[in-house]
Amino acid sequence: MVGVDWSAHSNYAVRLAAAQARRRRRPLRIVHAAGADGDLALRAEDLRLEDAARLAGETAPGIDVSTATVAAEPAAVLIQEGRDAELVVVGDRGLGGFTGLLMGSVALHVATRCPQPVLVARGEEHPRGQVVLGVDGSPGSARAVEAAFTEAALRSSDLYAAHAWTGPPPAGPGDLLPLAYEDDEIEDQERRLLAEALSGMRERFPDVTVREVVVRGRTARSLVHLSETALLMVVGRRGRGGLTGLLLGSVSQQLLHHSACPVLIVPTDVDQDEAIAPPPG
Repeated sequence: MVGVDWSAHSNYAVRLAAAQARRRRRPLRIVHAAGADGDLALRAEDLRLEDAARLAGETAPGIDVSTATVAAEPAAVLIQEGRDAELVVVGDRGLGGFTGLLMGSVALHVATRCPQPVLVARGEEHPRGQVVLGVDGSPGSARAVEAAFTEAALRSSDLYAAHAWTGPPPAGPGDLLPLAYEDDEIEDQERRLLAEALSGMRERFPDVTVREVVVRGRTARSLVHLSETALLMVVGRRGRGGLTGLLLGSVSQQLLHHSACPVLIVPTDVDQDEAIAPPPG
């Protein structure tokens, strides 16, 4: 399913969603939330939906496309409609968004609360790039790992499984930095963490070439850098160390604001258990 609002970002989302529908051999549903518009306005929106359906058909000939206009607030509509979808696609900003904002409020709400994976149309798919998976080893992140392998297989792409770590910084002036051998020990632990997170997936996806990338540095910054040459960035909605009350982790938020390629936000097992409700409206 893809949400549309007639902006340029929306058209990009339609093209991404159509390509995904073709890869997955699934029908595509195009949904426009028209707020509290009247019947006449809704009929006008239906005509514009025909243009969106035409764009989807041109992007992925042969896919089954349906459309719907719903008179309700966009975020609530897309979250509710997305409950029955395999994948929800949204543009990162829509009509009426402030120029200075890097991420639209509707896209952020949907990525935060939708019970299904959400693909946010950011940046561009770099044709010679790879699928990048951000791995933090957090409990419940298995769905993101599986989603990344699935995307790499569907695209016949290599998969970069990236894990970033930071060493313990000095507590204050004059404190000694950790010794080199301690850093080596920590890095070995982080490599094992990454390998464990991928355990079993190589056997399930034998045709996917995986490169394990362990870097020392801040996770968000490292992943944003990798996004500059990637086809797709895949991360879990919440990561290790996240506060329970936060529905979207800080790394995921940074990618939604700064990634140079589309970002797939995958709910964790914890998110599924909590049965997140849509926002008011």
